[in-house]
Amino acid sequence: MESEWLLALKAADGEAADVFLDEPPVPAGDDPLMAVDDPLGIVREWLGQCVPTPNVVIVPGVSQIVLIEPLLQLKTSMNILVLEQNVNKLRCALDAADSPALAAAIRAGRLRIDPGESSLSTAERFLCAADFSRCPRIRLLDILPVSSEDMDMATEMTKDVRELIRFQACDLSTRLRFGAEWQEQTLLNLPRILQHAPLSALFKQFKGTSALVVAAGPSLNDAIPFIKRFRNRFLLICVGRVSTFLQNQGIVPDLIVTGDGQHYVRDHFKNKPAGVPVAASCFTDPAVINKLDRVFFMELVSMRLPEWLRPKVGEQGEIYPGGNVSTAAMSVAAALGCSPVVTVGFDLSYSPDGRTHAASKSGGGLPKGETYFDVPGNFQDTVKTNRQMFHYIGFAKEFVAERPEVRFVNLNTAGARIEGMEIARHGELERYAGPEIDAARRIAALYESCAGEPERSATCIKGLRDDIPVLQSLRMECMQAAMVCNQMIMLMRRPGTVKDPETVLREHLDRVAPVDTRLKTDPIMDLLEARLEGVSNALTERMVSHEERAMSPAVRSHRRWRDYYTAVADACQMSQGLLENIVSKLESSSCAASCDNPGKRMEVAV
Repeated sequence: MESEWLLALKAADGEAADVFLDEPPVPAGDDPLMAVDDPLGIVREWLGQCVPTPNVVIVPGVSQIVLIEPLLQLKTSMNILVLEQNVNKLRCALDAADSPALAAAIRAGRLRIDPGESSLSTAERFLCAADFSRCPRIRLLDILPVSSEDMDMATEMTKDVRELIRFQACDLSTRLRFGAEWQEQTLLNLPRILQHAPLSALFKQFKGTSALVVAAGPSLNDAIPFIKRFRNRFLLICVGRVSTFLQNQGIVPDLIVTGDGQHYVRDHFKNKPAGVPVAASCFTDPAVINKLDRVFFMELVSMRLPEWLRPKVGEQGEIYPGGNVSTAAMSVAAALGCSPVVTVGFDLSYSPDGRTHAASKSGGGLPKGETYFDVPGNFQDTVKTNRQMFHYIGFAKEFVAERPEVRFVNLNTAGARIEGMEIARHGELERYAGPEIDAARRIAALYESCAGEPERSATCIKGLRDDIPVLQSLRMECMQAAMVCNQMIMLMRRPGTVKDPETVLREHLDRVAPVDTRLKTDPIMDLLEARLEGVSNALTERMVSHEERAMSPAVRSHRRWRDYYTAVADACQMSQGLLENIVSKLESSSCAASCDNPGKRMEVAV
C-alpha cells in the first residue's frame, strides 16, 4: 500500500511522483531522521528567533523532515520546499514521517518535494514555493545540525534558479524605473535614427579582427603604455565614460559605445573627437544624440519596444546589454565578428584605495556604508565588489558562456574573475594583436553607405500614421473595460439589488474578453510595454494593502484590472501624442530635405 504522501504527490506533482515510482524502494539502512523529543517546542523557539518570520522554508536534505509537520501547524501561511537528490533516502524519510497533515499540505501546494530530476523542475518548484506575489521571506531550515554534504547539495540544486532570480530582479528593477522614459526617448530619437546608421551595418564586417575593448576600471591606468604601443593592431572600442580619459592619453578609439538612457552620459561626450562614431541605444538621451556627428543605433535586448520599431526604421542590430556598458561593448565587438575580444579595465571590483574607475580619485580605502562581496579575483584570491558589480559579473559570465565561438581575454592586474574569459597581464597584449588595420576608415565608409536612406523616412511616417488610430481605438476599449470593472465591483458588493446577478456578470465578462485578447495579441502593445512595466508589475505582484485585504478576492481582482485598463488607456493617450508630434516633425523635415537637397542623401532636421 502506498504512503499517503505519495498518493498526494501523484495528484499534486506527477513529475516528482514519477521519479519515486521509476525507482523501486530499497530497504533503508540507518534511520535518516534525527530523534527529537519535543519537535513542536523547538520549532516554536526557532520561529521566535527568526526576524522577520519566514513564509518560505527550504529544507536541505531529509534529516529535519520530522520538523515539517510542526512548521505547517504553527505557520499556516508558510510554504516548504524539501530538496534531496537521493530518491531512496528521500522516500524512506517521507515514509517514516508520513501523516495526513503532510499529505494535505502536498495537495494544497504548501509542501513541495524536489527529488532533483532536472534544473528546470527545481526552478519551477522553487518559484511556486516562494510565491513572489507576496514578498517571500525565504529561510533555510537549520534547527538541527545540517551536514556539509546536504548544504552543498541544496546550494547546487538551487544555483540556476537563484541566478535566474538575480538576473530577472536586476533587469526588472531597471525597466520599472526607466521604462516609460526609455519609450519616450526612443520616439524622440526617431528623426535621428533615420538620419544616422544602424549598427547592423557593421555586423560581421570585421571577421577575425582582434578587438580591444577599453572599460573604465582602475587597472586601465596600468594598461595605457601597452595600448599606445599596439593600438593600430586592434579595432579599438571604448565605453563612453572612458573616451575623454583616453583622449587625454593621446588615444583615439575607432568606436565608442554608450548603452545608458540616463542624462548623466552627456558628460561622457563633451570632448568627443570629431568624426569618431558612437554606437548608441535607441533610447539614449536625445540631448546626447543631437550633439553627435556619427551614430550607429543599436537595440539593447531588454524590452519589446524594438519589435515595434523595426517595421518603421529597419533592423538596428541587437546587442546584449549585460547590465553595464562594458559588457555591451564586448557584445558589439562580438557582433562585428571580432575574435579575440580583449578587455582592459574590465575590473568590476574595487582597487585597494577604494576606486572603481581609472579616472576617479583615491578614496583612501573602501567607501563606508557599502555592502561588499568577496569574489574570486584574476590575480588575487579574492577581491571586493559591491552588489551592483556583483550582478554585472554574473551577466558577463552568462554572455561569454553563450558565445563559445568567440575568444574572450581579460587583460588585467587585478579585477574580478569572469568565468569563461582567459586571463593575462597587460604586458601580454601583443600576443592577441592582429596585423595593422585602419578600422576607423572602414567604419566611416560603412556609415556613409547606409546613413540617411530616404525610403526609410517614408516607411516610418506611414507606420507611425497607421498606429495612431490603433492607439485611439485601444484607448476607447480600455476605458470601456474599466467602466465594466466598476460595474462588476458594485454588483459584487451589493448582489441582492440585481435580479439574476450571475447572468449580468457573465454579460460583463463577455464584454471584457475581447479587450483582454487584444491586450495579449495586438502588436501595438510592443510600443506600450515599456510604459506599462510598473502597472503590470503591480497587477501581478503588488502586495495586498490593508484596504484590499478587507475586500473579497473577486472585488480585489476586478479593482486591479480596472487600474490596469485605465493605465493602458493613459499609455495610449501619451503615446499617441508623442507619435503625432514626431510625424509632424518628420513630414516637415522630409519636405525641407526634398526641396533643399534634391538628389542628395536626406538630412533630417529636428
